[in-house]
Amino acid sequence: MLSALLLYSRLGSRPEPAAPEIEQITPAPSEGSGEDMTAPDTDGAAPAAEPEKSGSWEPKPNMNENPSDSAASGTSGFTEMAKSSGGRVPPMPASELTPEPQLASLKPSGMAVMPSGVTFSIEDPSFGPTAAHTAKPAQLPLPPEALGPLPLREAAAKGDAAAQYAIATRYAEGVGTKADPKEAVKWLEPAAAAGLAPAQYSLAAMYERGLGVDADLGKARFWYAAAAAKGNVKAMHNLAVSVSGRDGGEPDYTLAVKWYREAAGYGLADSQFNLGILAEHGLGMTKNLSEAYKWFSLAAASGDAEAAKRREVIRVQLAPATLAEAEAAVTAWKVKVAPADANEVVEQVAWAATAPATENTALVARAQTLLNGLGYDVGPPDGLIGSRTRTAVKRFQNRNGLAETGEISIPLVTQLERLSS
Repeated sequence: MLSALLLYSRLGSRPEPAAPEIEQITPAPSEGSGEDMTAPDTDGAAPAAEPEKSGSWEPKPNMNENPSDSAASGTSGFTEMAKSSGGRVPPMPASELTPEPQLASLKPSGMAVMPSGVTFSIEDPSFGPTAAHTAKPAQLPLPPEALGPLPLREAAAKGDAAAQYAIATRYAEGVGTKADPKEAVKWLEPAAAAGLAPAQYSLAAMYERGLGVDADLGKARFWYAAAAAKGNVKAMHNLAVSVSGRDGGEPDYTLAVKWYREAAGYGLADSQFNLGILAEHGLGMTKNLSEAYKWFSLAAASGDAEAAKRREVIRVQLAPATLAEAEAAVTAWKVKVAPADANEVVEQVAWAATAPATENTALVARAQTLLNGLGYDVGPPDGLIGSRTRTAVKRFQNRNGLAETGEISIPLVTQLERLSS
């Protein structure tokens, strides 16, 4: 049986350029069909292995974090949407607040783990925050002027969840201020308690990584489950990752299958790949090579080279008639449309003012760095809007259906962050 290392190394991110060699598997005389969700035989469980990646997170550069604030090393920041062909997830989810991700390396030593022999269980989370996560008082201090126009800051202070999320994003990414994960958490908490799924997802990621708060796997799973129940795709994937045993607890592959399947249905390639691995080895479901072939094929269609290799390993094990049926299933598959309000927050027009003049240099330099990363060559980031930078901004705006102003604003940088994650 394939080592669990292959599955765990793909739970949250693409592998490094030197991908592990794919194990060749002797063709089986027959293969399963259907999607029976019975628990796997314990003899077939994959051995535990240290994960290389996690969830849907990619710390961004230049986001300072006090080491005492976090159990994880490195810098802060959070993403919101997962990448499709360029990298593993977030998707998903730029920063953990601004969407989709290539995930950062995360070692289990910095994470809370379950006591030996204790299995973590999550019921179908068709719930909102419980008494343990009650909403905090709506009235909060007015955020600093550097974080945005007065209407945005007043809305956040008075309890508008979307505005609070926007303020949290700025603190997380260091837009208009120094990156401050503790302040980001302070504004995420009331937004999450109010039921805003992107805030719930981002707060879960903060708890998982110990950014701005003490790492708490239970709270991370709680908020991932709440966001997943509302349709947040990255939260579905991260919850599945968490219960797959990569955090040191007893794996619950049946629950992992449930949430990988949900995220895979929305087109998340990393979830499709992981679901293929589980189907191939009968973890959380009856072993089903046809199903594995389908999910590997769909992930490969998104540009996943490793999934394409796994698909070819499965292909030689399928009888011609079964292979034809599997190919037909791939052709007939249609991606579901994820609920927009559960995966992103659109700021009101009144909130979309440019940063104060004293902050423009840092904002422009950040935009220049992001534009360079996306292939819009602006030269060395210097914080000055010259003709080269303005032309690059207009090209970016044109390609993304935005008004071609050539101006750099907080919403523009937020959009660049989302596409860079």
